[in-house]
Amino acid sequence: YGAFKQELAELLVERLDPLRRRHHELMSDPDELSRLLEVGAERAEAIASKTLGTVYERVGLLPRGRT
Repeated sequence: YGAFKQELAELLVERLDPLRRRHHELMSDPDELSRLLEVGAERAEAIASKTLGTVYERVGLLPRGRT
């Protein structure tokens, strides 16, 4: 198993290197990281609000903010 484990380790290091480099880039640039997180949060909120609206409608609840 020794040769297999060595080859597997080398393959993993090679495949994960782009992720490691991107992580380093983002951690070195807090402003870019914050910007990307904001963009992601906006996209997630848009998807979630649509889904939540469908759920509220099907369950028969009033949407948030309406009483």
